[in-house]
Amino acid sequence: MQIMIKSQCFIKKICLFITVFIITAAAVCAQSPQIDNAVNELAKNIHGKLIEERATKVIVSHQFTFRESIPLFVSYWVNQLTGELANMPNKPYILLSDGVADADFRISGEIVETAGVIRVYTRLIRQDNRAIAASFNSDFEMNETTAAFFAGGRNGSTYIPLDSYEPDSWDNPVLFEIDPNGNITTMQRTISANNDEDFFLFRPNNDGRLVMETTGDTDTYMEFYDADTKRLLDENDDGGEENNAKIVYNVDAGKRYIAKVRGYSDENTGYYTFRANIFPRKEGASSWENPIQYELGVSQNAGVVNRALFEEDSDYFLLIPQNNGRFVMETTGSTDTYMELYDADKQLLARDDDSGEDNNAQITRNLDAGKRYIALVRGYNGETTGDYAFRAYILPPREDASSWEKPIQYALGVNQDARVVNRVLFEEESDYFLLVPNRNGTLVVETTGDTDTYMEFYDAGTKRLLAEDDDSGEGNNAQITYNIEARKRYIVLVQGYGGSGGEYGFKAYIRR
Repeated sequence: MQIMIKSQCFIKKICLFITVFIITAAAVCAQSPQIDNAVNELAKNIHGKLIEERATKVIVSHQFTFRESIPLFVSYWVNQLTGELANMPNKPYILLSDGVADADFRISGEIVETAGVIRVYTRLIRQDNRAIAASFNSDFEMNETTAAFFAGGRNGSTYIPLDSYEPDSWDNPVLFEIDPNGNITTMQRTISANNDEDFFLFRPNNDGRLVMETTGDTDTYMEFYDADTKRLLDENDDGGEENNAKIVYNVDAGKRYIAKVRGYSDENTGYYTFRANIFPRKEGASSWENPIQYELGVSQNAGVVNRALFEEDSDYFLLIPQNNGRFVMETTGSTDTYMELYDADKQLLARDDDSGEDNNAQITRNLDAGKRYIALVRGYNGETTGDYAFRAYILPPREDASSWEKPIQYALGVNQDARVVNRVLFEEESDYFLLVPNRNGTLVVETTGDTDTYMEFYDAGTKRLLAEDDDSGEGNNAQITYNIEARKRYIVLVQGYGGSGGEYGFKAYIRR
């Protein structure tokens, strides 16, 4: 009895699933008579060919595939086609279930998509020799209603249709007209499966700052090229709102540029809006290729460069320090600024929003003499405008600053009653301690306090790294245990984790 009840429940679930499927398909298709009309016309053509071929047994196969999946559309298409053929009057053939082996003809096909159009290729195949007796094409428009048929499928993916601008490519980009009055122009696009990429061609009539971005829920990635040389000029992932890409670039009148948009990964498909406009360049405009050359000063008496930010504007400052040291780059004024620091390879080294006074940006970073660095300054967002001042300078060394050449000499203690040296680390700063044990033993070196520290332990003579540690001590403190030799010189380097600063205590001792 229990087995019978379970079987009845299973059958009810199957029936419920089939009912829901039929209702869903019918509800969608009721809104798309073009699909029913296409099936009706196809059935008439196939029926005529079957009579001509004197067919007796025919299978309407479910082998209609679309991008290696079987979406809802396939089941509806096959069911409708089967129904139309089954209701043909005085037909000399019978319809068999898919999988029956003794049919003399099989109906199967493939579904492909072109820009805005779905095409169903239907083939009438002889079962004895696999020859194609006839082939039929059925076309209908892709719209929101018909697209719903392709949602889901056996592979579980969500169908995203090709947009009306496809197929586009590097050699066949979509011309994007820019409004000469600075108004934003938009274009609706989709990123579909199979690594779809969209190409936009720009031919600006005037010099200016071209602003390109995507909007919508799709995670996009953008690349910007010189169309004639195919040189990559810029690229961006999340510079726009949320996961949208955004690029601002100074362009020249008459030159050809291409923006390429794709999903961040193969799985990122969906709808998005591409939009762009162009702003006139301001006098004294700067760029990565033509930055403002700034002479680094000493301490806070450094020279100030007064600038003005327009909408979607950025300033670029070239910094070449003459000496190694810890440098401060900052803005002043009432404009809410944002700053990024790059090396010559365009690697982002640091970024900041409000570390300066009020809403000003400030970055403190160790820079190397003779190297080229770029400081980028922009408004907090693309709509932020206003006057600001930029300055950069090297901080004078602290009186108690240490280095490899001038380390802090520390007298080793015994067990945990060793002397604690209290220190303050600035950002991107390191302390160096010299240890010279008077006997062999097991050395313990550790930091104390609330600052997250990182430690390295060296042979002072060879500069060979012997050990390193992050959080082996209490909390976020570092601790190293190492067997040492009498009268050898050792150097301990301590820095804040990730270049951070803060107060900490240092102690080292030999276990008894």
